[in-house]
Amino acid sequence: MRGSSVLLPALLAAPFATANRPAVRPLNEQVALVTGASSGIGLQAAKYLAAQGTAVVLAARRTDRLNAAVTEITEAGGRAVVASCDVRRGDMLKAAVTLAEEIFGGLDFVFANAGSFSMGEDELEAAEDEQLAMNVAVNLIGSGLLTLKYALPALKRRGGGAVVFTSSIAAYFNKVTGAAYEQMTAINAASKAGLDSIANVGAGAFARHGIRLYSLNLALYESEMSLGTLGERGSLNQFAAMINPYHKEKAGHPREIAKVIAHIADNSTLWPSGSLVTVDGDSTISSEVFHRARFQPGLPELLGMPSPAELKEHLRDHRGGPYLQVKDEV
Repeated sequence: MRGSSVLLPALLAAPFATANRPAVRPLNEQVALVTGASSGIGLQAAKYLAAQGTAVVLAARRTDRLNAAVTEITEAGGRAVVASCDVRRGDMLKAAVTLAEEIFGGLDFVFANAGSFSMGEDELEAAEDEQLAMNVAVNLIGSGLLTLKYALPALKRRGGGAVVFTSSIAAYFNKVTGAAYEQMTAINAASKAGLDSIANVGAGAFARHGIRLYSLNLALYESEMSLGTLGERGSLNQFAAMINPYHKEKAGHPREIAKVIAHIADNSTLWPSGSLVTVDGDSTISSEVFHRARFQPGLPELLGMPSPAELKEHLRDHRGGPYLQVKDEV
């Protein structure tokens, strides 16, 4: 590649540069778009941002739930509107962004949280083709590429902003982890790993516009999706202890995720743009720690992941600062 000796160092450094942190509006002057906002993680994030004074566009397919959420937010003194949106449809995403600009004057922050989880058939060859296509269409194309595509013009008009993708710890599962789970886990892993790549590479590509990108590799949290799959909260915590022995042994509450994204939105986070951040309970960890295990997996009893002792050294709080309350279960 012509000029590669000059370009390559710049490309590698761009996502991790912190010297010139872009100035951003405080949360009470920002406008946010939250997809997948009708329940669980998205709903909690929308409510949390609204409580900080952020004007929020809640986007999802189930508008009855969105209307109830907006009523709750506005009655509490917040600002929020509903956008009927299926992230697989670019026209609906474009309309949601337009709504943010027309009602609230712009767009500063996007929480791309809509997602799909493929589960049911143990064998990949038994899965319906449509099921596989749905996972990629929602998780990667819709929540990733289309959401970013239609948000970019508005973020540029605003002078910059931030986009956070909801990814998963499945994105860095390795062959030892894969041996412990059903084959369909590979599909979820692939679509979520794609989101991580968009955030990491895109952080360099859009830095010139003042746009920051992040991907959150979420562990197990209480949500409609997880509770619907596993039944009740007790079962959820048992499952968390089983699949996640290297860190928190119970499912986290979505408000912990909301705190992480709020720090990203106002740029008080210590995580630089382009970061892949594992969020587990009330802690954050650089996903780089787990990615190393893809090539050098840990013990089978740890599902191939790093040991608790190793992880303790890397724990951070919501902002990315020192984690001061290391729990016994960690």
